[in-house]
Amino acid sequence: MSINQTHLEQALHLPDFDPTPVRLPMVPADRSLAPPPKEHRVGAVLALFYPINGSVNTILLERPRNMRNHPGQIAFPGGRQDEGETLEQTAVRETWEEIGVGSEKITIVGRIDPLYIPPSKFYVHCFAGWTAERPEYTPSEAEVAQILEIDYAHFLGEENRGREPIDVGVGVFSVPFFTYKEHKIWGATSTMLAELAHRIHLIVG
Repeated sequence: MSINQTHLEQALHLPDFDPTPVRLPMVPADRSLAPPPKEHRVGAVLALFYPINGSVNTILLERPRNMRNHPGQIAFPGGRQDEGETLEQTAVRETWEEIGVGSEKITIVGRIDPLYIPPSKFYVHCFAGWTAERPEYTPSEAEVAQILEIDYAHFLGEENRGREPIDVGVGVFSVPFFTYKEHKIWGATSTMLAELAHRIHLIVG
């Protein structure tokens, strides 16, 4: 079945959908799905999808290892909310700054519930966007070491999952992750990926 923008929009607006059973298996042992404390920072990320060969890919970034926050980790394009902008505008702006895909190419189709990341104290809001074809990228050398384009179906089931001790910034804990080639995708990114992939699967099978 070919996947299109309507399917993705439907996946983001499922009635009575409870993300907890999908999210919990990807949460590191030192964390929970609790709301953020009073003092926290706010950011937004964009899960950008596009069709290819009857399926749909999403875009992830490998962060440079010299970054202050989340060095070397795999993440969606995104960052801190600037004063005066909406969270959706933050996600779209950061996508432009990090990989050079402008707002005119992106249709925002929905969002999922935010996640709190204790080590960086960010409450991250995740939007899903659609582009009708594979985008042309101009990655920022300061913020992007590599762009990964991965079929959403890679994040279904158990075959591409693992768990091992990882230094999460506040100590070493047992951390679940997705594997992709030589990469381990964990933390908030893996939790959001698990939910997004499951939502799409419920629509297209």
